[in-house]
Amino acid sequence: MPMSDQASSIKNASGKQEATNQRKRFFDLEILGSCLTLVRLRPESSRGRPGYILLITVLMIGMIAVATTVALRFLGWMNEITSFTASESNQALANAQTCVERAILNLRTDMAYVGRETATLSSGTCSLKEIQGSGNENRIICAEGTAGSAVRRLEIVLQRAFPSARVESWREVSAFQRCP
Repeated sequence: MPMSDQASSIKNASGKQEATNQRKRFFDLEILGSCLTLVRLRPESSRGRPGYILLITVLMIGMIAVATTVALRFLGWMNEITSFTASESNQALANAQTCVERAILNLRTDMAYVGRETATLSSGTCSLKEIQGSGNENRIICAEGTAGSAVRRLEIVLQRAFPSARVESWREVSAFQRCP
């Protein structure tokens, strides 16, 4: 006969029941005919909750999959924004270079050319500051290219403009230093 797995209880002085046997039983003896059999009982903590561990495992795997998906989508979105900003910046630099080349061509045909113009290009604008210096030698050209929200600035020092342009320095600056 199987033994009862419930703990016996008694009443204390205040009338509440207290468990006297706190041991949990995992095995029970059963007599079948003339054989004594040891029967394994399920622990009380898992009774009434079959599949509890499987459910928790599935939920954890699902949360990890959702977190991974969200992180990858966020990284893709940030990469798209970064590449768009880099593309605008490169286009702004190309626009500034376009203005510088136009200024050099204008100086080669007209030494009195002073700049101070803005050109609208297919993908942005470029503007020239007033060209510093006079004559054929030591001219300073400052150009600013814009594409979207990106702005790039170039300062160029020409040793001479004619018969062939000779550039002393060509540098990108954050703010113009040689042009007012």
